Order: sequence, then structure tokens, then C-alpha cells
Amino acid sequence: MRGNPVPHDGRSPITWRVSAHVVAMKRNRLLLVEPVYLAGRLELPGGEVEADETLLEGATRECWEETGYSFRPTSPDPIFVVEQFFCPEPGADYRHSTVLAFVGDVTEQPDPKWHAGPEDEGTTVHWVDVADLNPDLLHPNHWLALTKVGIVPGGPA
Repeated sequence: MRGNPVPHDGRSPITWRVSAHVVAMKRNRLLLVEPVYLAGRLELPGGEVEADETLLEGATRECWEETGYSFRPTSPDPIFVVEQFFCPEPGADYRHSTVLAFVGDVTEQPDPKWHAGPEDEGTTVHWVDVADLNPDLLHPNHWLALTKVGIVPGGPA
């Protein structure tokens, strides 16, 4: 499945990918997205950081693009960083991926001008009760980020 760690074979070209995501909650519900390419599996809003933006700017932009909500960080520093090799699809180059997550909140309502994007990149926005979260529902890196901040079991008390 896309996003799962894959050992590098030592021969294939490697590309680098830096992605930044947001952890935003309202009334004990976590903002998540369900990308078209991962139907049934949820992720923290976020994605690849552009060359001309900071990590936080990338996370903020991606949050708006995927959800319509404007992100407001509680800190300029990420709370989670993980590195992994993965292969986005069979036959593709291996990627060395660095994933970061920032904590904050979002505007009360999404921007009325926002739309879900093209069919191949669109997302469905979900507000999921923390009690309903489980590792099978989320991208593995995003589950780890939520444990680090204590939102789900396994992180600090």
C-alpha cells in the first residue's frame, strides 16, 4: 500500500521528498483527510513542501488545499519528524522521505472558496473523534505523530 516503508534495493534511483502535515483538533475531534488514491485510509492534512516555502508554510498551504481550513500553529517547530524509504508505486523510484508534523488549530469554518481539487488529487475531509482512531485507519507515520503528542495511546502521558 502506498506510503508503507520499503527497503531500498541499493540500485534504484532515490528521490527526496519532504512533507509537512498538521495536527488540528476541535472538541476532541481530529481533522483528517481521505485522499482519492487511498480510499478508506485517513491522513493528517499535508503534503510535499515546495522549494520556495518554509516547512511551516508548506504545512499551512497543504492544509488549506486539502481541507479549506486555515491552519494556525501553536509553535513554529514541528512535533514529529520521521525518515523512511518508500516506493510510491511498483516500478517507481525509491524515495527518501522526511515527514514533519506541526500542532495547531484551524479556522472554525472552511474557506467558502475552497473546493476538493481535481478528481485524481481530491480529498474528503473528516473530523474524527479521538476515541475512534486506530492504527489501521491512519497512515503509519501519522499514527506515530499522534502517539508522540499523546493524542492516541503509546505516546507520553
